[in-house]
Amino acid sequence: MKVNILDPQFRLTSQSQSGKQTVPYTPGVYYRGVVKGNSISLVSISVFENEFYGLVSDESGNYNIGKVQRDNINSNEYVVINDFDLTILSGFKCGVDGKENKLDLIKYKDLKNNQNHSNHSHGETDNNTAAVAPVRSYFECDYRMYLDFASNLSTVANYVTAMYNSVATIYNNESIPVTISEILTWTGNDPYSGFNDSYEILQLFGQRNQDNFFGSLAHLLSTRQNNLGGIAWINALCQSYNSTEHFGRFAFSNIYPSTISTYPIYSWPVNVVAHEMGHNFGSYHTHACRWPTRPGVTNGAIDSCYNAEGGFCFSNPRPARGTIMSYCHLWTVAQGGGVDFTKGFGPLPGDTIRKWYSASGCFNQILNSSERPSVFALTQNFPNPFNPVTNFKFSLPVSSIVTLKVYDISGREITTLLSNQIFNEGTFSYQFSAAEFNLSSGVYFYRLDAVKVGDNSVNHREIRKMILLK
Repeated sequence: MKVNILDPQFRLTSQSQSGKQTVPYTPGVYYRGVVKGNSISLVSISVFENEFYGLVSDESGNYNIGKVQRDNINSNEYVVINDFDLTILSGFKCGVDGKENKLDLIKYKDLKNNQNHSNHSHGETDNNTAAVAPVRSYFECDYRMYLDFASNLSTVANYVTAMYNSVATIYNNESIPVTISEILTWTGNDPYSGFNDSYEILQLFGQRNQDNFFGSLAHLLSTRQNNLGGIAWINALCQSYNSTEHFGRFAFSNIYPSTISTYPIYSWPVNVVAHEMGHNFGSYHTHACRWPTRPGVTNGAIDSCYNAEGGFCFSNPRPARGTIMSYCHLWTVAQGGGVDFTKGFGPLPGDTIRKWYSASGCFNQILNSSERPSVFALTQNFPNPFNPVTNFKFSLPVSSIVTLKVYDISGREITTLLSNQIFNEGTFSYQFSAAEFNLSSGVYFYRLDAVKVGDNSVNHREIRKMILLK
């Protein structure tokens, strides 16, 4: 099936010390599907003017199709390689290990505000609204990557879009739509080259981009041969940038397949990028002691392909055929390991990322131009008076960082319903229950604060009165 993985407003850009430029680009033709007669399979094919990439996955392995490289230049020879046949391991490790609590944005905010994590949401709107809009990825490619792809912006873009076609196929199988909104490539020295720690790179990437990038998630790619692995903030959907910790909607992936770089083993970069995005969507590793693996157990591990993370729920690592959020690639298939793309994220991580995507308010509409609000607005709650549940509705003409609070008649804050959550343009509703706060009858106020993403000069504050009548 032919698919479109590019956002309607997709752009290819270059960045150097002299500034940023938009670059003309002719995209490829992208396909996804299954192997004929095998519904438990996955296929993604990307065809360009002078090259094509392919990834075919079934129970026998992940087959990589692409050009052989000679002296860092693609030849005209193509090869098909099954990564299950490899005896050399990628060595990729994710920087989230040991930093789970620090990197989990929802948990970090809850601990800081002394809130209960289980009652927190990603700017969740009413229960009748589910996410439908695609998650748009902004990619930034470092200078090393530009050099490794023959200093050709179109070649870089071909590789990134082909890789993302496979990533998008995996997410599509989880019922989550994703697209690319922008690919920016550094054509001169980039600001990240002097750092050799993935966490420091992630922080710098966030500090530089903040909320001023074109997309829902921002992802830095590097082909430096430093074995930097990858790292991402957990639960990042719709989160705004924090200038103190430099956290936000960011991920970093060192995608260089350093072990056998002559051959097109781009299933590794697909795995790395899908894995780090999975953290942004809210998933932990499968070897983390955080999963409800059986009734009454909330701190179990799905597999034990690596040391237990965040607790002690198993003793010694052992191989298994793993999923996207696993470390099972650290074992060869002959040992009983490997990552099977046809399994996707697996049941528990898959449910987790679907839950957070569905609950994220900034993806719950796809608007036609005629449906876009022209002004900021906070409408009167309905019903009013109410007991105990009422609904708030607000409109945003631009993508905005939103805070929504409730106060009593003396000005005392009752609760913060939304705190610096990012919403796309559109009209949104939020359900409020006075019963949760044991409120008595009386007059209350609710206040909307909205600031345009990337432009603090465009902002709106509005307060309305409501009556709780028991």
